[in-house]
Amino acid sequence: MICYQNYTTKQEQEEVLELARKLNSLYLARGMEIIHSEEKVFLIWRNIAQVFDKPLLDVAKEDVEDAEFEAELNAKAMTCAERRERKAAHMGVSLEKYEGLFKHDILLLRREELSWLQSRTGERNKTLDKRIEQHTQSRGEWLCAKGMLKEEVPTQEQIAYVDALEKEVEALGDDVEKDIIAEVQRLENKLQLRELLKKRASTRKARTPRPVPFRRCDRARARAPRSVRRASFSMAGSSPGGGDDSGESDSGDPPGSKKHLPLSVLSSVTSPSNNNHCNHSLFCLSSWLVPGSCRMGSYSINSEGRRVA
Repeated sequence: MICYQNYTTKQEQEEVLELARKLNSLYLARGMEIIHSEEKVFLIWRNIAQVFDKPLLDVAKEDVEDAEFEAELNAKAMTCAERRERKAAHMGVSLEKYEGLFKHDILLLRREELSWLQSRTGERNKTLDKRIEQHTQSRGEWLCAKGMLKEEVPTQEQIAYVDALEKEVEALGDDVEKDIIAEVQRLENKLQLRELLKKRASTRKARTPRPVPFRRCDRARARAPRSVRRASFSMAGSSPGGGDDSGESDSGDPPGSKKHLPLSVLSSVTSPSNNNHCNHSLFCLSSWLVPGSCRMGSYSINSEGRRVA
C-alpha cells in the first residue's frame, strides 16, 4: 500500500484493489488461469492510466465492466456469429471492423470461440487439441528463428530454413483452421439442440397437470357401511328360516348370494319313494341346504353325491 501513495489516495487504492479481486474472480469463473495477483493488476491499471491520461479508478471500472459483459455474453450467446455481433456493439464498432482486428491472426479468434463452445458444452476434442498445440509450437519455433535472422547476418541456409518453417506453419495452420471450423459448427448444433430440448421439456412440464393425490373420502361408496352389513348378516343367520316363509333371502343378504329351497320342496325330494341313488344324493343335498345354514358358500355335487367347493 505504501508504494502506491504517491499516485493515489488510500481510499482509491482500496477500491482499485477490490476491483482487481473481482476481476480475478470473474476470470476464475470463466475457467481462465489467474496470471497476475491483485497488486500486479493494480500496477498494470496504473500504467494504463498514465499512458492514456485517465483516472486510475475509471480504468479499473472499465476493465471490470468488460469482464462482466464477457461473462454474461458467454453464458447467453448461442452462436459465434451472435457473439461477434454483440462484442462489436459493446465496443462501439462495426462487425467488419471487429473482425479486422484479427486480420493477421484469424486463427486466434477461432481458437477463442472454440474454447468458449467447449466450456458451454463440456466437450473437448483431444485430437484437435494436440494439433493446435503442435501448430503453436511450430509457430513459436518459426518466430524464434525469424528473430535470430535480425540479430546477425544470416546465411542462405538459415534463410532457407526459416522460409521452410514458415511454409510448414502456414500449411499446418490452414489444416487446423478447417478442423476448428468443423468442430465449432458441430458444437454450435449440439448447443442449440440442447437448449431446444430444454425448452420443450419445460413447456411440457408446465402444460402437464399435476396428479391429484388419492383420498379415501373421494371414493364413491357402492355398498352399505361395514357395520350395517355385519348386523344384517348376523340377524339373517340367527333367524329360523334364514328369512321369511317364502324362502327368499332377507334384505341383509349380500348381493349375489344364493337362495335356499323352500322347506316343502326339501321334504318332498327326500321322501322314501325315490330310488336309492337319488335318495342318497338328495339326502346329501338336504344335509347342507337345511334352513339357517351358511349362505356365503357356493358348492356343487359330484357323481358320488359329495359336495365340492
